[in-house]
Amino acid sequence: MVGGVRVLHITKFFYPERGGIEYFTYDLAKAQLKLGLEIYVICHRKGLRLRKREIDGIKIFEIPTPFKPFYAPLSPLFPFYYHRILKAISPDIFHIHMPNLSPLYLSLTKPQKPLIIHWHADVRGTNDRKLSFLYHLYKIPEKKLLENASAVIVSSFEYAKSSPTLSFRRGNSTVIPLGINPGRLKRKKPFNEIKPPFILSVGRLSFYKGFGVLLKAGELAGLQIVLLGKGVKRLKGRFKGVFLDNADEDIKAYLLEKCEIFVLPSLGREEAFGLSIVEAMIYRKPAVVSYIEGSGIIWVAEPLKTGIFVKPGDVHSLKMAIKSVFFNKKLGKKMGLNAKHRAYKLFLAEEVAKKIVSLYKEIA
Repeated sequence: MVGGVRVLHITKFFYPERGGIEYFTYDLAKAQLKLGLEIYVICHRKGLRLRKREIDGIKIFEIPTPFKPFYAPLSPLFPFYYHRILKAISPDIFHIHMPNLSPLYLSLTKPQKPLIIHWHADVRGTNDRKLSFLYHLYKIPEKKLLENASAVIVSSFEYAKSSPTLSFRRGNSTVIPLGINPGRLKRKKPFNEIKPPFILSVGRLSFYKGFGVLLKAGELAGLQIVLLGKGVKRLKGRFKGVFLDNADEDIKAYLLEKCEIFVLPSLGREEAFGLSIVEAMIYRKPAVVSYIEGSGIIWVAEPLKTGIFVKPGDVHSLKMAIKSVFFNKKLGKKMGLNAKHRAYKLFLAEEVAKKIVSLYKEIA
């Protein structure tokens, strides 16, 4: 079972939309194509019409989505377009990336083909009060969808063990880390507007990212902080720093190449894996990362080998950790080399794709 098998990925958004799940799904889809699978994607888009397009051989159906309540897209037209697409492509494997509101519709029917749930993060247990309240409505179809799944993929043992939602499936979940394609990170054109030295963090502005903590630590340390991600310009004026809201892949590649240290100052388990850490590891960058119990980030980065862990939300600890690496170039270089070795050993999309295809074979 490989050649000619049709895999349908269902995800919130898809590349070139920026975000950890979006980058991972794109890199995974490309790697699966190389293994001989046919790859289709259903995702959301702003607008009123279904849009079909193709990127690198991946066939994409973008469903019109008029609503985005509570950080997630919601399309009332999902059932209509979903059945239309199914009739056209007849997939052999359904691969659903959660959390995602629209695929909860699938909980209403028994799957006729193998159904994979790729569990990127919990909704239950979040520190956002609004989401916690609404989870009471979300959890019923979510549990049914998990019960119907042929397999559940989780990105780390740490997250699998700590997830309250997955507790009833803990014994039969499969741990496969997220992976990236290093080729996606290569710089194709010059960008020299931000001069080194600087400290970098990447991610869309969200309640759990901890960017305010990093900016305060950077100011106390007297170091330049650069933030790259959707929404970060809203922090301009409140903190000192460089804020790049809508930068392209070339700019991100430049920043990863030129930064001294990569920092992920997240505050809670909403940061389930930290794919941006892996991107920095490819560029041989030491990382300063929050130590969050039950999150995969404490496995992705290795303490004292590829970086340093700090207490979430602790400005003083973060400042001291950044300075200890920044002013010790020998230590930073050693950690960076260890980081690149670890990234190529554990987090390549090609190897991740092979593990996932093996899982497809087991459940087919």
